[in-house]
This record gives sequence, structure tokens and C-alpha cells, in this order.
Amino acid sequence: MDKNKFFKFCFSIEPSVFPDTAVITPFIPVKNFEKNSKRITSFKGRVYSGVILEKNKHRFAVIRSGMGASFAGDAVLFMKNTSIRRIIFAGACGGLGETRIGDIVLCDKAFDGETFSKYHLPDFSMKQVFDKGTFKSANREYLKLAETFLFAKLNEIGTVRTGTVFSIGSLLAETRQNLSEIDAQGFLGIDLELAAVYHAATASRIAAIGLIFVSDLPRTKPLWGNMTALDKKNYNNGLNNLVENAIELAVLKKA
Repeated sequence: MDKNKFFKFCFSIEPSVFPDTAVITPFIPVKNFEKNSKRITSFKGRVYSGVILEKNKHRFAVIRSGMGASFAGDAVLFMKNTSIRRIIFAGACGGLGETRIGDIVLCDKAFDGETFSKYHLPDFSMKQVFDKGTFKSANREYLKLAETFLFAKLNEIGTVRTGTVFSIGSLLAETRQNLSEIDAQGFLGIDLELAAVYHAATASRIAAIGLIFVSDLPRTKPLWGNMTALDKKNYNNGLNNLVENAIELAVLKKA
């Protein structure tokens, strides 16, 4: 495999273009990150798209990976051959426990509950997942830096929680029974990508953190349900807070 040609096929630009920090998002439009930043260039490959931005004399990339563990994880692995050394994963989760729509979650760990097929086998049980799965961790130093930064801004942001999320392998596996068992384990939320991102970052020796917002409450207020005006307001506030703080973390100087 010619890695440089494959990289250019997927991203449409050379690896050398990337700066030292990237925001990877599965679904947020990259234009949302361009407020108060200068666009250096944009790219749209066969798989990934994004922009290189500059703010406060610091350049950072925003990569839209698409949803799912494979696309997000591979996006991180591709960065191994660039100058990227810090990654902020900016995503969303279904909130569990005491979380509310719009809350920001700084994820110290993600439980690897991936693999699509196992959830749809006749003898499937969540116990099998809990017994065989493992936790994937954020970079400790980068997490501490982000935590200090975010908790100093509580009055502006609202609720920020630090904790673990469960990365599931199938949207259709989010059944009432499965969600109940995942909730009982104390996870703050459920997502699709973060465990893969943390695993890929560790393998690539890239410092990564996950900053996600609670988009819905799958046990009581799922995305496909009827959201109240307050829910919609909290959703939009959470999304905006996520984007703004991902940018600030991307240009934040190292401790």
C-alpha cells in the first residue's frame, strides 16, 4: 500500500499540510468551527473533508469523519503520518444517569462496546459485552489541561461533567433492555466512536480527549421523539458550547 497516495485519496491534500492539532467531528458541519477564525485552506477527499483554520496565530485542522467507529478511528490513524500531536474529538452522546440535554461531557474513558455483529446474534447478552470489553482512556495530561480550562468557565458553559461513556456498535442495539443495563453501570452517556478514537490515538502516540454534548436522553427523550422548546434550546446551546470550547482547546497553549 502506498500510504501517501491513499492519504491523498481520502483527504485530497498532502499530510504535510496538517498542523499540530486537530478537531475531529463525526457530524458537525465544519463551517460551524470557522467563526472568528481565518480559513487557510479546505479539503474534500473521497472519505474525509474539512478545513485548516487559524486563530490567535495558532493553526488547527477540523476533520469531518462521518459517523461510526471505523471512520473516526481511521481518521485518527491517518494522522500518525502528519504533524498532528493533539486531537479533540467533538461529538455527541445519548445522556444517561443524571445528565441533561445540552450538558457537556469531558470523557476520561470510553468503554469499548463496539462490533456491530455481536449485538444481533441470537444468544446476545449485555453481560458478554461487559465481561469482554475494555476501557480506552484519554491522554491524562491533555485531559487535565482541558478540565482546568473548562471548569474555569462554568458560568459561561453551564453543566460540565467528567466521566465515562459507552461506545456501542449499533444504533439498533440501543434497545430498552440494553440501555437499562448500560445505565446501571454508571456511564454518563452512549456514543458510537469514542472508544475507537482513544484506541487509535494511543496506538499512534497522539494525545486525544473527547468533548461531547448530550444531544438526547435515549431512555426518556430520544432524538426521534418530540422535543420541547426548552429541549431544543438546550440542544442548540450545548452544540454551540461544544464547538466554541473545542476551538478554544485547539488553540490553547500547552501547560
